[in-house]
Parts: sequence; C-alpha cells; structure tokens
Amino acid sequence: MLDAGTTWQVTTGPAIPLDALVIGRPVGEVADTLPRLFNLCRVAQSRAVRLALDLPVEPADLKQEIIRDHLMKLYVTWPRHLARAPMPLPPGWQEGGEALLFSLFALPFPDTPDDFRDALMLQGGIAGTLIDLARAIPEGTGAFPRLPAIDDISAFEMTAVENSVAGRQAGHPVLREIEAKRGRDLFWRAVARVYDIAAAVRGTLPAPRLVSPGHAIVPAARGTYAVAASVKDGHVASFARITPTDHLLAPGGVLASTLAALSDGQHHLIPLALDILDPCQPVEVREAQHA
Repeated sequence: MLDAGTTWQVTTGPAIPLDALVIGRPVGEVADTLPRLFNLCRVAQSRAVRLALDLPVEPADLKQEIIRDHLMKLYVTWPRHLARAPMPLPPGWQEGGEALLFSLFALPFPDTPDDFRDALMLQGGIAGTLIDLARAIPEGTGAFPRLPAIDDISAFEMTAVENSVAGRQAGHPVLREIEAKRGRDLFWRAVARVYDIAAAVRGTLPAPRLVSPGHAIVPAARGTYAVAASVKDGHVASFARITPTDHLLAPGGVLASTLAALSDGQHHLIPLALDILDPCQPVEVREAQHA
C-alpha cells in the first residue's frame, strides 16, 4: 500500500516473485517465459530481457506495439470515459507512416502549437476526444512540481522519477506550450501519447540499448523498461526488472503526487486519471480513513 498524501490510499496486488521464477534457470527459458508472465508491453519486455541476457532479439515490431497501445487510448478507452462512442482504429494503422499521422486529425499532422490549435478547432479524427479531455480536466488538474527525468542510473532504481511517455516527449514544442499554460497536468500527459505516436512513426524514439553489460533499457508504451541481469554457466544468476509502473507507484512518484494535487470536488476524475497514468497492474484508489 502507498500513501498518497493525507487524502488517498493506493493499493496494488502482490508482486510476482521473480527471483523464484528466474534465478538458476537457463537464459533461453527465462527470455521465453517472462514476456508471457507480463502480457502488457510484451515486445518491450522481451527486448529488454534479451538485451540484458546477451541473447538475439526477436523480430517483433516494438514501434507497432507502442503505436497500438496509444491508439487504443485515443480511440477506445478515453472516449468511453468522456461518454463518447469508441472509434475504430485507423485502417492500416499497422503500416504506420505519414498516412497514419494524417488520419489522426484528418489533416497534416500538427507539429507546431499553432497547427495543434487549428487541428482541434477543425475537430477531425481524435480532435473531439482531445477537446473533451481538455474540458473534463480543468487546467492544472493533477499538476505538481517536476520530478527528475529518468536517466541511465535512476532507470534501475525504485525511486520517484518522471518515467512516462509525457516525460519522453516533454521537449516537443506542443508539449512545452501545454506545460507553460497548464503545468504538467493530466491533459499534458494525455496529449503526449499523440506525439509519441509521431516519434514511433518517424523513428525518433530512443533506441533499445545496453547501458552497461547486463543492463538494458527499452522504450515502451508507458515509458522506459529496465532489466539488470547476470549470467553464470548459461543460467541466470541475478535479475531485476524495473518498469514505468514501479516509478509511477514509488513514494512521492507521479501517482501519489498527482492524487495529492487533486482539489476538493475532483474525486470523479480519479478513474480517468488512472487511465491516463496507466499503471500496468491493478490499482485501487480510495479515500484514506482519518482518526
């Protein structure tokens, strides 16, 4: 259980005992088994495990996995929170390319703040969902002072850092303008998914890589996965897996800070807030009981 200020309590399910599942097992078996245990962001997790264990990576498309997860939020999940009808994903979205980016707003992709404002005014594609999000989330809702950005050290630590899609796209001009106006609020975090799709399509996402021997980091639909592992005689000798959700749920992390920043009368936004923050495990939020 994680205390979120004095108002909220966040409860998660028990952690999977990874040590018992991987330590002492053949590296190939571990690499095949772990992605099946954690069925979200399976390609990203497989890539991180295989890099850390010095195994050949599989040909599955990491960018397509990221794009699919973002599209599901924009076209299916968030509209339901806003009493909008879910929309079918763009035809041929798997092929990516500028055609996919055009389909998002039914016009050339808005790479500048002015173009983004114009795209919302024209209300094509996902613009209606984003407009309703902006209306449902009052300016500054859930915003709090910046956390440190994830780096090659904190990626492997269970600490409060900004390990998110929004953190990854924070330097984009559209995200910078939204942050200047609203702070790093829930709308800022939601819009980041749009620009992460563009980064995936255009090949500008961070590349999966080894930080050092046995230490791999890989971009994913929620942020950055990190795996640290060592091998002895073809068997896993040590293993640690740090996910965006670990950083999200850390004391003083994004979830606790977002909830603490909600004002009175905003309790109804918690389901939408959780869907935007998107932990990869079940999370229950309830008011703390005060003596």
